[in-house]
Amino acid sequence: MSACIPKTTDGLAAPAKLRPKFLWRCLKIIMTPFFMLWARTQVIGTENIDDTQGGLLLLNHQSFLDAVAAGIRLRRPISYMAREDLFQIPIVGWLLRNNYVLSISQTAFRGSSIRRAVDRMHQGFLVGIFPEGERSSGAVKTFNRGFLSLVRRVDLPIYPVGIVGTGQLMPRGSILIRPGKITVVFGKPITPDERERLRTGRNDEELAEMMRQRVAACMAHAGYSPNAE
Repeated sequence: MSACIPKTTDGLAAPAKLRPKFLWRCLKIIMTPFFMLWARTQVIGTENIDDTQGGLLLLNHQSFLDAVAAGIRLRRPISYMAREDLFQIPIVGWLLRNNYVLSISQTAFRGSSIRRAVDRMHQGFLVGIFPEGERSSGAVKTFNRGFLSLVRRVDLPIYPVGIVGTGQLMPRGSILIRPGKITVVFGKPITPDERERLRTGRNDEELAEMMRQRVAACMAHAGYSPNAE
């Protein structure tokens, strides 16, 4: 699906405008009442997202609900990166392919995956990635360092995102969604100093921890407390 970022008459960038697929629009209409009423979803910090261009979202991962919860209040799609084996599941794979999701290997962050993600961002999409690599039950886990190969190739905003509550509503292994509250916090984009550290830094473990802490700070803002576990 084509996407564009038009210019205004004064030459400045207009808000990033995509042409979301019909299926994406229908699913959002169906899911929004559920997330607003049953899951009582609160979204904080959408004003931090630059609507004139694409960008990269780094999110913690507690539940299968995370992807929808993070995008429910945004006007443009998030093009998530998901492990490739999910695309082999009947119906699930079809839904992923038709809702902008990009496949990624669990064992290697391949160049083709990186190029497709960068292309999506240049089209105006927000690309979402879960650097933990798997779901966590509470505090955000150590980030897999492979995500840095994408971060270093992005000359666009990079946003930390903290999600709290999805793990309680739909714990690992559950097929039922409990009533409760979800809070999503979109943090401010990483600073120019942090971007420079990512570009020139040699210690990948330290850089991954720096980004993990930014996501953890968003979780704290969303109300997460280790003492509550």
